[in-house]
Amino acid sequence: MSQENVADHLKRIRSDYCKGSLRDTINQFAPRSVGPCVTFIKVPEPLKIESNAVPDEIANALQERMQYTLDRLVHAVEQEHGRAFYHNPFYAQ
Repeated sequence: MSQENVADHLKRIRSDYCKGSLRDTINQFAPRSVGPCVTFIKVPEPLKIESNAVPDEIANALQERMQYTLDRLVHAVEQEHGRAFYHNPFYAQ
């Protein structure tokens, strides 16, 4: 369990059981991270839209392009940082 996970659990417990003061109310809405967080952002290639294009085809092309970009980003991050796996206790195969 990472430091971020512990902080999330503590925040959830605190918001469930610690009520009453202004600080407790603010802590329920304003998250505070334990350490620095990293965000990876990737923009898909532009999509050229013709004047006679069908909206469903545009939506499908955009979804495919965005999914391809997301898959490439996830692959690159996994190669560089490894993959974090968290067991879901509510999921049974």
